[in-house]
Amino acid sequence: MSYAEKVLMMARLFGYHPPFTQQQTGSKNLLLLFLFIAVMLCGQPRVSLAYDIYGFTLSGDVRAGWVQYDYSNPRGRPDINKGHQDSRGFYIIPKLSLETPSYHNFRAKITGAFATDFGLNDHDRESRNFVFDGDDNESFAILQELYVAYENDWHKALIGRHEISTPMIEADDYYMLANSFEVASY
Repeated sequence: MSYAEKVLMMARLFGYHPPFTQQQTGSKNLLLLFLFIAVMLCGQPRVSLAYDIYGFTLSGDVRAGWVQYDYSNPRGRPDINKGHQDSRGFYIIPKLSLETPSYHNFRAKITGAFATDFGLNDHDRESRNFVFDGDDNESFAILQELYVAYENDWHKALIGRHEISTPMIEADDYYMLANSFEVASY
């Protein structure tokens, strides 16, 4: 059974039977449903890959997920929950990194991240979702990491922008983009 047949079979299990004609909104919702089911069939909502190219490490990951906030305020009335309006959407966050090989104990890394919904979400429902800015609801790219590090048996130093994961800052603590901070550490 092909992947597309599996997705269609899952959609039919949930009561979806495709009509002969669909309006654009219906096809957007259908595509969102298929993307969500595809992510669930893949096992994890995050896929990571890494390649070694002449000592340089090219790595990346793609994170996909449905974000929904229910403030019990669908119309955004200012007297309910500080005016926060219910928000929802499906987002994909691809990330690409390039790390240099160690040279005299020095190495560097650069990472770019991109947040997008491929234009599938209803922008009126994305006012407060912590992926896009609620004012413009546009896809964007950021410099996630850019640092230089030095490490030997006795010393370890890093300066620049770096993703940090600690017992207090776990992978599930960030929304769709990883936490990264400007750091100077020794």
